[in-house]
Amino acid sequence: MKWILYILVILSIGGCSWSANHKIMMGTYLTAHAVDIMQTREILSNENYYELNPALKNLSPNQATTIMIGSTGVVYLLAETFPQYRTWIIAVPMSLALACVFNNWKIGVTF
Repeated sequence: MKWILYILVILSIGGCSWSANHKIMMGTYLTAHAVDIMQTREILSNENYYELNPALKNLSPNQATTIMIGSTGVVYLLAETFPQYRTWIIAVPMSLALACVFNNWKIGVTF
């Protein structure tokens, strides 16, 4: 959890040239992704659930968290590097994170 907070602080410092819309989208993505990380940790720790993501299903909760936090950094770096595509670079993972959180909630995963 502390790594998520570190990333949020770092990302809040950057992106000063971003539009208000992009900042809101990134905040939504970060929030949904943080919840998804916590839900994934619960899934990997609980025998009543199984992880559908083939890249994460055979990992420990800590390993999965590291990979998921790394993907957050990649999204930020891409959005910062390619401002002309920033809307799509943020919108796609934001939509996926929201869909994952909703699906996990629907099947009863808490954190």
